Amino acid sequence: MSANEWKINPHTDSIQYLGGWLTDPTYRGCIVRESSGRMAGKWAVCPRDPWTEEDHAVTYAGTVEEARKALENVTPGGHKCEVLVNQYLGHCPERACVVTYSWEDDKPVRGLLLCRVHKVKTFADAFRVSVEEWETGNGPITHESGPIIGERISPAMAPVKRSDFLSQPVIWGDDWGSHVLGMKLAQDVMAAIGTGADDFVSTGDLVVFKGTGAFEVKSVDVIEIPGAGTHYRFSCNGGATYLAEHDSAVPVLYLPF
Repeated sequence: MSANEWKINPHTDSIQYLGGWLTDPTYRGCIVRESSGRMAGKWAVCPRDPWTEEDHAVTYAGTVEEARKALENVTPGGHKCEVLVNQYLGHCPERACVVTYSWEDDKPVRGLLLCRVHKVKTFADAFRVSVEEWETGNGPITHESGPIIGERISPAMAPVKRSDFLSQPVIWGDDWGSHVLGMKLAQDVMAAIGTGADDFVSTGDLVVFKGTGAFEVKSVDVIEIPGAGTHYRFSCNGGATYLAEHDSAVPVLYLPF
């Protein structure tokens, strides 16, 4: 079934679906004509969030044609965050939820795509809207239209000289093929929980150290640094420690779902 095909609800023409029926993998969202309230007669444009699998109205259109076009503008699967984490990890791998923008000649100009972690501190004072809302009103986002040109190419994993490190990571930086990179806010990083004799499952996050690998967080200390605010010290396996400030983005490894 085509992801660009429209379906009309068999019980009412006030609900139309893009890409297939609600349970179809190609389903992209719906448009709904409001029957009451201040938006009565208008069409709510409700893209499907591929991660939460929920539909939310992000804008309203006066005609069914305008509503269809607005929903068709939303890119299936969304976009990746455009923040460069560092030279070892490349760009953030998380899905973007907001886009920053500015005004030029009374027209909005797209800025950066940001994930839920990087949006906290990156261009925090900039104008921003959800990615879906931007696309419904301004057309599909392409990387050629913004700060990043062309495809992202992740840096190749450089060989790690293991003998150079006293503390050995759980997963070396050139050998995490079975895991995927993600981002967490510093205050959301979890430490391993010890349960005595029943401690057979580790819940510690794997925090990525630049150029080395990922260490398991065993405990977390909250440190107040005068003039610098709240920081978190992650004590990891092998005596390694990782310090991060509140609301900062911390790279972690996950097992694939």
